[in-house]
Amino acid sequence: MTEGNERRRPVRSDSLALLEKLDWREDVLKATRGCIITLKNESRLTLTRENYRIPHGEWRKFPPETLFPNTTVEWATSSRGVMTGTEAEVIYKDFKGQQYRFYWNHPYIGTRTRESDGPDNCHIASTDSVTSNTLKTVQLYSINFTLQSNLTPPEAPSSPTKPQMNPAMMLSIKEISISAEQEKQLRGPSVSVLISIKNNTSETFLIKRYNIQSGKWTALPPDQLNSKSEYQFATKSDGINVVTTGNVSYTVKDCGKHEPHLEEINLMWSNRLARKPEFSAKIHNDENRYVVECHPHGGSHSKITYFIRERSLLQSVFGSPLSEDNSYEFIHDIVHHLMENVGHDDSILMARPALKEVQEIRRLIDTGAAIEYSQFKLGSSFYVIKMFLRENVEPLIPSSMHPDMARSNDPEKLKIVISKLPLLNVTILELICRLLYVCCFDPAEQSVDAQKAINTGVVFGPILFRYPMNDLASHRTYAHCTSLMATHYETIFERRARTNYEEAKALEQSALQMEQESEHLSQQVHFQLENSFQLEFSRNFQLEKF
Repeated sequence: MTEGNERRRPVRSDSLALLEKLDWREDVLKATRGCIITLKNESRLTLTRENYRIPHGEWRKFPPETLFPNTTVEWATSSRGVMTGTEAEVIYKDFKGQQYRFYWNHPYIGTRTRESDGPDNCHIASTDSVTSNTLKTVQLYSINFTLQSNLTPPEAPSSPTKPQMNPAMMLSIKEISISAEQEKQLRGPSVSVLISIKNNTSETFLIKRYNIQSGKWTALPPDQLNSKSEYQFATKSDGINVVTTGNVSYTVKDCGKHEPHLEEINLMWSNRLARKPEFSAKIHNDENRYVVECHPHGGSHSKITYFIRERSLLQSVFGSPLSEDNSYEFIHDIVHHLMENVGHDDSILMARPALKEVQEIRRLIDTGAAIEYSQFKLGSSFYVIKMFLRENVEPLIPSSMHPDMARSNDPEKLKIVISKLPLLNVTILELICRLLYVCCFDPAEQSVDAQKAINTGVVFGPILFRYPMNDLASHRTYAHCTSLMATHYETIFERRARTNYEEAKALEQSALQMEQESEHLSQQVHFQLENSFQLEFSRNFQLEKF
């Protein structure tokens, strides 16, 4: 093995440690301004990283997520670009929530500073040193912090027990999220991906490996994913290669209960300028215990949320109360699929479904798998929405709201009544009414066809309100309400519906092209500035040498 290859072998392979490379120190030494921070914890406290930020420069080695008693750790930052410095800080907290702050600033021109502070019952000593080349164009700022505290952590119980959690409990703990400063770094003439992981299982997952093939980390993935918690980290492109690609793998912590190699979850992402972002999730050697859902939001600065759920605890969205803990993304996907392929044809309302296709779509929805609706009949996809609304525990428009809806005989009154519905109900109702509006729209007249609107009310009235079919008075009243919502969709929901999808697609394509041109222009400006800085630096270097 060559020396270069040897240098790139991982230092550690422990799943609780960040997989770092030996060349981070070499990168710091090459930078115009570099900082290596050493922290010696001489206390009996176990500290956890609460936050970190880097206003200037970039991380060469990230501060560890956990700082154990009587240990020494290192991390590093360096300048990025020509004639620039580095400034950063990291904050740890103890079991009482008390903060320990470490700050350093090594500017290209100016005074170097270091700061540290903590609670009254601790003492933080610090020393520093500077090494540089002859011309002082490259300087390394080394800082040593020593933490001492007389605070004693509480003793662990003799027989620890795992806390009992309700499997249906919603995600209520947000463990780690990127700061506003870190999110700001994702913007600019580059592409980026903000990754969120929501662990909705009763298990804790430990990091096994992570890698970035292109770009750099803006915030590292967490060492572990605690049960019922949410985490965020991010990557962005670096330099002229406008692409960021990476992956991270986690495995179950409880080795006594499950073999760790049987439960590996691998998450992957890739975002390239002028191309559609790609995201995927795979479970290797899984015993059919977990489901990973991907909810992406594309663009140059993409966002992706991975939901990890236990298959045994998955509750079908069909026949269950509406809950924010469930995903109803399938309604959005089906509605948009139908609007793109049906056009202004209300015959879809009565289209005959293929029952086997309906069952397959329902199974895919319940398991959280990705669904390609183009492989199913339009009538089958539409019937799934009707089945969902019929089987729901409560009607989409609750019975307590029926009298108010009955008295609302114009769009403005309907809008007031609908605004009192729960947000989740309003969101689903808006999607349904948007589809009905497009189906009833007459392009020639540029308005809703009255007969189609009546047909819509007759078909969807019993589904939205769920009244007895033999109640003719209720049928007339609520069928009329449904027709009003379809006819006056834009007024009631204050949304502009797209009635011409060819025009809409052309507008979207034009907007995408404008965004790509803007990104390309920003890249050119960015590269020109870097070139000018490099020329200026070379000129100054030659003058100093002369």
